[in-house]
Amino acid sequence: MIKTIKILTICCLLVASSNLLQSQQMLKDIKIEEPARAYLYFTSYPIAYKSQLSDDKLKVIITLNSTSVADTARTRQGLGAIKEVYVQSVKKNLSIFATLAEQQGYTAVQLPYSKAILLETFSWNKLSKGEDSYRTAMLAFEDNIFDVAKREFLSATMEQEPYSAMYLGMIFLGEGKINSAIKYLEFADNKGVDIPDLYAALSQAYSIKGLSELSDKFAEKFKNIASVAVLPTIPIASIIETDSTCTEPIAHLKFSKLESDSSQAAAVDTSELNKRFEAVFSDTAKKSKDLIPGIYNEILTYIGGAIGGIILLILYFYLRWRNKQIAIEKEIESKKDKVAKTKPSKSKPQKPQDAAAKLMASKAYASSKTEKSTEKPAATEQSSKKSDAQKAEAEKQQSIENLLQTIRAVAEEKLEEEKLGKEAKIDDDEELPKPKPVSAKLEIAMNLANEQRKIKQRNIDSLNQGIEFDASKLNEVAKKLGIEKGSLETKKAIEEIAKDDKSLKKLQEKFFKK
Repeated sequence: MIKTIKILTICCLLVASSNLLQSQQMLKDIKIEEPARAYLYFTSYPIAYKSQLSDDKLKVIITLNSTSVADTARTRQGLGAIKEVYVQSVKKNLSIFATLAEQQGYTAVQLPYSKAILLETFSWNKLSKGEDSYRTAMLAFEDNIFDVAKREFLSATMEQEPYSAMYLGMIFLGEGKINSAIKYLEFADNKGVDIPDLYAALSQAYSIKGLSELSDKFAEKFKNIASVAVLPTIPIASIIETDSTCTEPIAHLKFSKLESDSSQAAAVDTSELNKRFEAVFSDTAKKSKDLIPGIYNEILTYIGGAIGGIILLILYFYLRWRNKQIAIEKEIESKKDKVAKTKPSKSKPQKPQDAAAKLMASKAYASSKTEKSTEKPAATEQSSKKSDAQKAEAEKQQSIENLLQTIRAVAEEKLEEEKLGKEAKIDDDEELPKPKPVSAKLEIAMNLANEQRKIKQRNIDSLNQGIEFDASKLNEVAKKLGIEKGSLETKKAIEEIAKDDKSLKKLQEKFFKK
């Protein structure tokens, strides 16, 4: 039993490997046609390949994976633009090299009926308008970009390019547009296109239309060229043209037979026909002015949309952040307004010492003017000197009273500042400046008073030299003026304290205790 299972397993593996070898793609033949065309025939279709031009532009390299080569198809020699075609194989990978006689461009497209790759070379600087559109379409056809290929094939066909009409007819045939396919394929046949797939395409199109006689005719042509017994076919979409009337406008095609002298063919003005034919394909009505494929345009559209979306997203987040900042600023301002309303007014009345200092300054200025007026020559009369002495004494007494008022005002201000300092400790957001022991304005006022006192003392001393001081007379004068004796003694004591710096300092310390 176990031996039977092993035998069956080995047989299955052999069958699978045999099928794999049979299904592997193979290059079976190479054919070079003058002046610049080569056919590479394979055993299966579609053909997975890549093509490129060498750096020196003298070789076309076609690479295939999982492909073998027949011994009879390893090399071919040519006499035209393609000098030689040879094959190199490494394991299951195949490289086909086509050596060119000069630097040229190339196209390499698949032929579905022949199961071949058609390699054509050309010179870019020697192309007419129709040939330029045809080669552009071939490049797109090679990359399976059929929208661009169809548009460029149409443009070339309108310039009476027959090979582009053949490929356009094959595209219409695959789309199920049988009548249009027949018209374009017949145009290519009338213009002398000799690619074998043209006959196979016409045969299949006529067969669908029920024209068996024409179908057999073109089938025999293809079989003789391709050396096959059975005509291959291509898959076709649902047929949309079942009547005998062509639904595609083909008035731009000139269906005259190929003449011996093609140079005598008259040029055809196709400007009006071009406008009429642009409405044929709704998806390809606008002719491209560049070689960018449609898929690249779509990618660029998506990229542009993505960039626009990112910009809008950034703008949205910026406006959102800005609105938040504005809201925060408004909230801070409202809080500041509330705090300002709740705080007590910082405007304070004029300090007493400032008013006292201003008063003393004005008094000193007035007394200085009085003293100047009292400075008269010694030859003045005795009565005027006595009146001046009395005035000086009165002014001196007034200065001492002002000084006492100033000291009291400073003491009151000190108490007021201490009271305000205690109340200000409740508010944490505001710091009050440290109280100063003596105001600068007070010091100036005191200095002015001191200077005035010295000036008055000098004046009094000068008066005392000529006047005898009599206490009894002074008391009498005081009684007449309504001044008691005790007040005069007090004033005299204050005057002596003002003269003594130590006593004055002690008095200040009593008033300015911290």
